[in-house]
Amino acid sequence: MKPSSKLSTWRIYQAANEDESNRLTFLRSSPVPQNDPLIMAPKRVEVLKASFCIGGQPVKLGSILTMSYFDAYGLWRLGKIGFLE
Repeated sequence: MKPSSKLSTWRIYQAANEDESNRLTFLRSSPVPQNDPLIMAPKRVEVLKASFCIGGQPVKLGSILTMSYFDAYGLWRLGKIGFLE
């Protein structure tokens, strides 16, 4: 291997190592994402279709539950629950 070839390989390694170091520094410095409090607010809902489970247990038709707006909205769009508030 020629000395210039070794130098070139070393420079490639150094550049890759620096890129990875910069990436890790960026990931450590970026703020932790926060959920919007409005979508995480608890909402009372009534079960219209008993076709889903919460915590591994099937829900009963007509039962009243409290869940985050984020989860409730998806179930409401599917027609499985109705909002009480």
